[in-house]
Amino acid sequence: MKITTKEFMSRLQGKNKTVHFSVDDTLHLLSDLKKLDGESVFHHPVLSFFKKLHERYSLRVSFYVFEEFDGFNLADVSEQHTKEFQDNSDWMRFGFHAVNENRKYSPEETNIAKADFLRVTEKLSRIVGKESITSILRLHNWGGDKTVLSELSNLGIKGLLCRSNLKQSYYLNLGEILKIFFTGKWYDKNLDLLFIKTNIRMEKSKNIPLLLSHIKLNHLELFTHEWAINDEVKTKIQETCDYLGKQGYVWSFPEDHFS
Repeated sequence: MKITTKEFMSRLQGKNKTVHFSVDDTLHLLSDLKKLDGESVFHHPVLSFFKKLHERYSLRVSFYVFEEFDGFNLADVSEQHTKEFQDNSDWMRFGFHAVNENRKYSPEETNIAKADFLRVTEKLSRIVGKESITSILRLHNWGGDKTVLSELSNLGIKGLLCRSNLKQSYYLNLGEILKIFFTGKWYDKNLDLLFIKTNIRMEKSKNIPLLLSHIKLNHLELFTHEWAINDEVKTKIQETCDYLGKQGYVWSFPEDHFS
């Protein structure tokens, strides 16, 4: 049963302990699909890795996607794996990140941001199916003014994942950033957007179980970047899954708590 935004915030303060994983700067795993030649998407090493984690720990993961990189564009990806992505949308989803690593969404780029979001989401929907599209995003470099995010809210976005520290995220002021830092979230009722703290960046962190043991929040956001997923990072992710399972955390997509 789905609940309202305010009820979800209440749950984040309650006894239920939830966790969600995400991968930024995603594109290569989608560009690699053409190499599979009709085989399952889970022949791809990254997707295979996360599928094993899902089967063992019930992991939920979101991939935040670039539209283009180094001459490749999402338009080049076929639809031959759409059904398989749809069939796995209960634990694996995709969302807009930016057009590319150079795009930053300032107030002057509101119309550009809106057009980029619509175009990339349409391409993703064709590739992975509408069921696999997430309504919680982490925009590239946490960029986006209130005018930009107001447009995205009107287009169905329910929340944004923020930095783990006190640096600027989106349009938030210092008071709002402090609230997110200490409580894990802040709800902008005017824009109907929930801002959620990101807790751990896997490739930059050491002794992650120790770091997590000091976090007194009931919802955790963990992430890495597609380019950073090597054997060392994979080991960190698996050890983290082991630790969180023993601590009673349940893997969950934040958007599944919204009505």
